[in-house]
Amino acid sequence: MKLTPLDIQQHQFEKKKGKFYDAAEVDSFLETARVDYEEVLRIVESQKEQIRNLEAQLAEMHANERVLKDAIVSTQKITEEIKINAQKEADIMLAEARLDAERLVDNARKEIDRLQDDITELKRQRIKAETEIRAVLHAHDQLLEATSDRMKEKDTESSKVRVFAKKA
Repeated sequence: MKLTPLDIQQHQFEKKKGKFYDAAEVDSFLETARVDYEEVLRIVESQKEQIRNLEAQLAEMHANERVLKDAIVSTQKITEEIKINAQKEADIMLAEARLDAERLVDNARKEIDRLQDDITELKRQRIKAETEIRAVLHAHDQLLEATSDRMKEKDTESSKVRVFAKKA
């Protein structure tokens, strides 16, 4: 039988022979109270142990929670640093690409200027060569005309000489 605090408080022992309680009934009641009390103490002790285990688990969970929070904060900081570094790296790469593009354009402009200078020089040389060839052709033409005129004169003289030679 399980005793409640109310059962213990309201329990009335039967009196035997006047003022005395029945010893067997008192002993039986005390034995029941002892057994119930021992069981309650075992339960209390078991629950205290369970509470200690749960408190240890709770403390471990709080420690893990702190570690996780720190890890999350650290991860967020690292993520931000990675983003910032990636942006800086992208900015640097973009600036380098722009510089390379400017160098390429500048080199292309210099090459264009050089090629235009070469074209101008080649045109000047062509004009000079044409002028020199015309001068040579003109000189040869005059030489041919002069030679042709002399040849005509010699032919005329030669024909006169033949005419004289036939009459004699």
